[in-house]
Amino acid sequence: MKLAWKTALAVLLAALAAAGVRRWASQPPDVPEWTPEDRVAAAIDLLAEDPAAWHDDTRTAVRIAAGSAEESGLDSAGGWYVLAVQYQREGSPGEAERLYRRAAVLAPDWSWPPAALGSLIGRDMGRLDEAEQALRLAVALDPDWARPHNSLAVVLRLQGRFAEAEGSAVRALELAPDDIAAQNNYANLLVQLGRLDEAEAHYLAARALDPENAKPAYNLACLYSLMGREEEALENLALAAGRSDALRRDALTDPDFDNIRHRPEFGEIVMGPLPATSDPAGEGGVDGVDEADKGEGGEGGDG
Repeated sequence: MKLAWKTALAVLLAALAAAGVRRWASQPPDVPEWTPEDRVAAAIDLLAEDPAAWHDDTRTAVRIAAGSAEESGLDSAGGWYVLAVQYQREGSPGEAERLYRRAAVLAPDWSWPPAALGSLIGRDMGRLDEAEQALRLAVALDPDWARPHNSLAVVLRLQGRFAEAEGSAVRALELAPDDIAAQNNYANLLVQLGRLDEAEAHYLAARALDPENAKPAYNLACLYSLMGREEEALENLALAAGRSDALRRDALTDPDFDNIRHRPEFGEIVMGPLPATSDPAGEGGVDGVDEADKGEGGEGGDG
């Protein structure tokens, strides 16, 4: 994105925040007029770096672009894609699927729609065979993009195809070693394969990439509980619960914590005060299969 775009977008987002705008916002009067195409382009630019729309500026840009695209009847692949992201974030997977498919028809050589579609229908709809087809198409369209490899690894793991899953997971990390979702999801696979020491290394790598992200800490808590390392499990669970009420709720019934459920500290953590910080793990990012398939929202990665 050019610097002028970044500056204009920052002004727009700051004005919206000051006005308390929350959903599908229209442009405030003190910001220079943008076309729907401009707004969609700005949202797409941010989604390139933050595909799960975890960050506030990405979420706001997507809401703005989605509202503008819908109101104007913008018939472009980018417009439908951004609108699909917003519907998915708001818990309407059926409508999101329809819009991702529309974007794919308009731009058959663009890898984003099938990648997002595969993630969506694998996570929210359990249609793993269809998800695999969509993700393999995305890989074929852009073989050097880590995200569809990572999503495919998760789908293959859920199908019990562990050797193939590991191949895709390793490829995702080769392409993007600093990708939190890829680190987390490979660790998830390693846990299932019983390779706990290797899993720990990848969870720690994910935590180091973003120390404020709740999911690596949660996954480490699960792992340490399984390994009988109770103090480390409680320490990481406290970190995760302090940043995400969704993960705090997951911990109440997660069998991985059966080894520490008897500890008084466990009850204090899961029943303590609600987090004061933002809760990305509970927002339902658009990459659920890629990032969070332990209870579909507790495990995984990038947050």
